[in-house]
Amino acid sequence: QQCGINETRLHVCVDCWSATYASVVEDMKETFPHLIPVDLGSMGYEGEESMYLNKDVLQQALDAEALDFYRGYNLTHHNPKQYFDSIDTISLADLFLCEETDFYKPEAMAAYATWTGDAAGVQVLANGNYAAKCHAGKWWISPQCRSDTSTCIPVITAGSGWKLQAMMFWSTTYGFPAAIAVANSWGNYVSIVSTTRSLYYWWVPDATFITQQPQSITFPPYSATEWALGNMRTAATGTYISKAVSSNFANQAPKVSSFIAGVNFELAELMDLLLTIAAGTLRYDVACRWVRDNKQRWQEWLPIETNCITGFGLADAAGNFVMDRANATSCEVCAPGKFSQEYLDITGATRLCVPCAPGTSQEKSAATSCTPCQPGSYTDTDGRATCNVCQQGSYQTSEGQTGCTSCDEVRTTRLLAASRREDCVCKQGLIEASLGVCVSCGEGLYCPVGSTVERLRNGSSEARPEVLPMYFSSMEVPLESTAASRTAPGEHQAVATEAAWGEPAASAPTISTARGTSAPSVVYDASSLGSRHWYIGLWHFQLLLPPPIKLHGQSQCADMYHVQLWHDGLPFPEPGRDTDRVGAVANVSVPWPTGLKDFLGFFQIFLLDLDSLGFSCIAGGPVQRFAGNCAFFFVVLSGLVGTAFLTNLLPRRLSWLAWQKYKTMSTIGQFCQVSFTTMTNIGLVPFMCYRHPAGSESVLKYSDVFCNSAEHTLMQLLGIAVLALSGAFLASCFFFAWKAPSWSGKAIQGGVRFLIFRFRPNVWWFGLVLLTRGPLLSMPAVAAPNMPAVQFVCLLGILLLSLQLQVWYLPWKAPILNLVDGVTNLLLVMLLAIGLGRLGPDPEDGPGVLDSLAAAISAMMMSVLGLMHISAMMMMSVLGLMLVLAVAALFYKKALGGNDEQWIMNLGKPPSSKDFCDTLSNFLRSQQDMQEKEVQRVVEALCLYDYCDVNASIVLLSTELGFRSKLTDALASSRITSAGSFASVPAGSKTKQLDARVDNVAEKGVCHENSAFSF
Repeated sequence: QQCGINETRLHVCVDCWSATYASVVEDMKETFPHLIPVDLGSMGYEGEESMYLNKDVLQQALDAEALDFYRGYNLTHHNPKQYFDSIDTISLADLFLCEETDFYKPEAMAAYATWTGDAAGVQVLANGNYAAKCHAGKWWISPQCRSDTSTCIPVITAGSGWKLQAMMFWSTTYGFPAAIAVANSWGNYVSIVSTTRSLYYWWVPDATFITQQPQSITFPPYSATEWALGNMRTAATGTYISKAVSSNFANQAPKVSSFIAGVNFELAELMDLLLTIAAGTLRYDVACRWVRDNKQRWQEWLPIETNCITGFGLADAAGNFVMDRANATSCEVCAPGKFSQEYLDITGATRLCVPCAPGTSQEKSAATSCTPCQPGSYTDTDGRATCNVCQQGSYQTSEGQTGCTSCDEVRTTRLLAASRREDCVCKQGLIEASLGVCVSCGEGLYCPVGSTVERLRNGSSEARPEVLPMYFSSMEVPLESTAASRTAPGEHQAVATEAAWGEPAASAPTISTARGTSAPSVVYDASSLGSRHWYIGLWHFQLLLPPPIKLHGQSQCADMYHVQLWHDGLPFPEPGRDTDRVGAVANVSVPWPTGLKDFLGFFQIFLLDLDSLGFSCIAGGPVQRFAGNCAFFFVVLSGLVGTAFLTNLLPRRLSWLAWQKYKTMSTIGQFCQVSFTTMTNIGLVPFMCYRHPAGSESVLKYSDVFCNSAEHTLMQLLGIAVLALSGAFLASCFFFAWKAPSWSGKAIQGGVRFLIFRFRPNVWWFGLVLLTRGPLLSMPAVAAPNMPAVQFVCLLGILLLSLQLQVWYLPWKAPILNLVDGVTNLLLVMLLAIGLGRLGPDPEDGPGVLDSLAAAISAMMMSVLGLMHISAMMMMSVLGLMLVLAVAALFYKKALGGNDEQWIMNLGKPPSSKDFCDTLSNFLRSQQDMQEKEVQRVVEALCLYDYCDVNASIVLLSTELGFRSKLTDALASSRITSAGSFASVPAGSKTKQLDARVDNVAEKGVCHENSAFSF
């Protein structure tokens, strides 16, 4: 069997001694059951194993002794030794030691001693086992010549002692003067038998000694009973010799397989053929002569063309299937829609290809049966390869049927292949008011196929009825709808409004709708939840929370870098940095176009919205779901702390698994940083309420919960706990940012790398801006839940401020990240502006400026409609680029914003550090003779920005090289070092000379190290 190939290398075997290898076949049945050869019957003869002598020896003794009969070796009446050589003519070097052969097989030797009574021929070893007693350590001597080994006839066998035990029985039982030994190689065995006059073990048919025409010695007929008991005094049984083919050979070459099954030879015939070949005739010539002389015989072996095997059936000359042998000329594989069935006639067994009956089908070729049609399908004709599915409006509950049952006149099915009576639901325009009764939908309601009152109440399943715009209905009488007066955009319907990535399933005392609003509560049905939610959610969590394990050893340098990279956090904006902004935009109630609404709703997944991930299916009611969301953060943090504590209790040999203190601190910070926006959003959920047309209020996300109820109070307490956790983390981050410059070069800096690692040293604190932005984006929904226009203006202000800070400080280490971040903010501002334009008139009569702005943007809607989709596509492209950059960071170790960075990261190739140093050295040497007044004149002529760039570059380079001055000391308190530590070098004379000039610059504070180009 070849590795990786489900098929044997050889396919045909003739003259197979399969009985000799019965144990191998049994092992193969367990290991490779699909590769077991198929036995095609006997070769026509049996293999014979016995004691042999050469024909010339037999002919020499023919007049006096019958050496081909066991009685001819009895010393009472005969002297057979005179026709054989002595054992001394055989070199001991060509023989095995007895202990290396079956002479030391305890069971065989014990059975010999028991049945023959020859105790002197065996010995008992120190361990109690029986072994043969050998002469010269290599010859076993039979009792008839044990006293004088010169009278012994040599008997040779090979292997580990083929038929050795039987030859010991024969020698002792029938008085052979035998000395038995085992040749230690095949070559020595053939040489001894060919060059000496001896007895030897052999089998036929075989051509090795064919020229010597071996003659077997006849012993008493085989007794199966005696051999089963261990008494081997009778002749050995004939060995079954077969023909075999590989397991799938009959399917691949059925005619060849049938021919091989008919092959049959006689043993004497085969030995004559082998002798002819040994005499010098070519094998081809011998075979050709036999075929020519035995034509009638081998023609009987040829297969009958119409004897079909499994998977095939009778066919005529045109290839059409027929049902009897009289019209058939060959066999063809059964096509789909038919199966192969056995058929017997006077010629013998064959097979027919029979069409599948109605109610069944078969889509595969060479099948032996047909498969009943499953419920929801049928066939009404013979010979179908596939079953028909029940059309809409019909169903079938049983398998193997020939038709479908129609639903009632007022009912239909949502999909094809309905398999239950319950799949028949009310048609469009009707609604199931009570079990089995479909009634008209009525004014103000939209009823798709499958509408029920229950679905109208709770909004469950995909096919849900809806209250039409400008109508509302009560929970007590949901089918009675009333036209609503002009309602505010902030007043939401509680049932049957579409939401992105799921279906709303909340209910409230009043069912109403207003133009331009969306559902306040979104609960996702597990059946409609795509697996992509789980994959994306798990990827997001795993991407940002690996364990801070310390690796050891030089061979693990690459792995150590990746672990360090995870511990520090990716050197790029995490997906949450951008998707939280998109998710906040999606939360505002605005009638986005369908495609853009789905696009925005998709990004709520990256806020780790646990309801959108499908937990609502198993978590219970709204309070339980909200409690589960809140508990998630505390459980993860407790797990991280607990794991760090437990790993530090491991024994010394497992110390490499221990979580380091500061790396654990950074990992916890990384989790809190990524989930900070989510924590804030979840904590604020209980404080977002909206008004129903009837005047009551519900929680915006969980419309089943009325504001100021006991459930609402409990949710507010849980929200406060989560807000306290997020507030504590934010306060800690402000403290870390304040202490970061003084921690430069110290071990504790590793604990806050999650906050500062991604940003340039002079704006290490920019992570605080991003953290603060998340809660600010959520606050408009709390402050003005019923005024989407106000929410949009607040979001625009927050994003514009963020964009201004980002453009001014250029905080990211790699220039391309500053470009990507800026473009992302710009696109979001564009989307917000377009969304504000689609709100229409503000029904709450908000500030006049909002009304004017809404009217102006509404007039621009037709012109920017195409721009919205282009913006969405550009946003996806930018985020995709960020993801590619993040993945590249895992493999490109220098992707951290250095000057030897890849050109795409730095938006160009900056000068190498060597060229920079050469240029600087040349500049210093060329300016040695310049007068201070001349330098001052050039500096004073510079514009403000150039002056600040030069000043910042000189001071920054001095700081990094460790030259201390008042200015570098002042700079040390307003940045962290690029190298990770400040050099402690005593102030030299040159630095003292600079102090006075530095005082002036530091006091004025004109130049800021916020240039786009810093060294």
